[in-house]
Amino acid sequence: MRRNTIVRRLTLLAIAVGAVAPLVSCGDEEKRTATPPPATPPPTAPPTPAPPSAVSQLGDLVRDAQTRTASVHLSTFRLAIAQFVVERGRLPASIAEMAQPDPKTGVPTLEKVPADPWGHPYEYRVKDEAKRDWVVRSAGPDGRLDTADDVVGTP
Repeated sequence: MRRNTIVRRLTLLAIAVGAVAPLVSCGDEEKRTATPPPATPPPTAPPTPAPPSAVSQLGDLVRDAQTRTASVHLSTFRLAIAQFVVERGRLPASIAEMAQPDPKTGVPTLEKVPADPWGHPYEYRVKDEAKRDWVVRSAGPDGRLDTADDVVGTP
């Protein structure tokens, strides 16, 4: 079948099912007939607000995702601190130090230091240098350190 025949049949089918406006042939050119817009738009009902339980569940899902993201960051810090100790023989003085290039290789242990999912910096504390004991902490949703909602990582 020729291409024009296929196009015409598909057009007729589309017109029959109301998918497109019919075409009017004017010599070699084809023009669409204008379909006037409806005089008034059909009435629409106002959007129905989500029930409080759905909003609460969404908030819970967001908090859970943020907490999981903080946990992933803490796992990354755990690995970076271990790598830093192997490469330099000591704990880093700060998280920011791990983003500085290694004097020997010129490559940082961390490419960048992220903020926690709530936009706050992570806190890093060396608890005991000799035992290589440390803690990294996100202040959590309330933004205050050493509260119940903190997300904490240790070696």
